[in-house]
Amino acid sequence: MTSGGGGEGLAVVDRFYELLGSGDIDGCIELFSSDAVVWHNYDATEVTATEALNQLRGLAASGSNIKVISRDAISSGFVQRHVITRQTASGETMEMFAVHFLEVSNGKISRINEYFDLGQAGRLASS
Repeated sequence: MTSGGGGEGLAVVDRFYELLGSGDIDGCIELFSSDAVVWHNYDATEVTATEALNQLRGLAASGSNIKVISRDAISSGFVQRHVITRQTASGETMEMFAVHFLEVSNGKISRINEYFDLGQAGRLASS
């Protein structure tokens, strides 16, 4: 059974971003297959989903918000554009735009190809 960009896959992806937005990294990890990987454009390397999500714990705890700009079904899953925003202590809004290509198989996320501007990510993380 494969999920791809169908209804079951959509439910998994919706749940992933809901949990990520609430800071529930452990809940996010449960939505990935045991052999899932995340690839980053800035270093062209793959890491396990657990490694990638653990890197987001600080960002998730900081009160960042994720707003979906668009999500389109593709044969293997979904492509999503989103923006992560965070308010600094001085009230400034920091933004990071990203694109995820998510593959969903057998009701689990099996791969994310992640594209974002490393400069924006650095400013967001240091704010």
